[in-house]
Amino acid sequence: MKFTVPKKPVEEEIDIDLIRNVLVNATRLGDFEYANRAKRRLWELHKIGETELERRFGEILAAYESFLSERNQRNTKASRTWQKIRRHGVKRALIDWATSKTEHAGFKVLVEEGNWDMTAEYLVVSMANEFEPPVVAAARQRLLDAGVSFDLDK
Repeated sequence: MKFTVPKKPVEEEIDIDLIRNVLVNATRLGDFEYANRAKRRLWELHKIGETELERRFGEILAAYESFLSERNQRNTKASRTWQKIRRHGVKRALIDWATSKTEHAGFKVLVEEGNWDMTAEYLVVSMANEFEPPVVAAARQRLLDAGVSFDLDK
């Protein structure tokens, strides 16, 4: 059974409740491509600050929390991540994750699901002008080590 899409493209929708309903219905009816589009739109609307870095980090955090919620089959917040942000700020959290000796759980989950572009490491690489070169190099290496193959210089 094909999902009947709303008149307005989900990428233009701003009503979060409507997008959540679309996501649930599309998933229930097996239209996973449309459900993924709705999920990405929800992530885009998840804002935690005013700067471009904070806005994009909000999308990444929403993606991670949605995967946690799916895995746990209940609404799950990344509470330790929120604690870190409150204590040290978004930029410090990104630097710590990118330079950590071990991969954090969010990185593993997002890469396994094929959403490497929603990882903190990808954000660091894509906004390299915001970070010191060693931080960018560490993030780039973690992506390469995880098998992410794309042109990181673009």
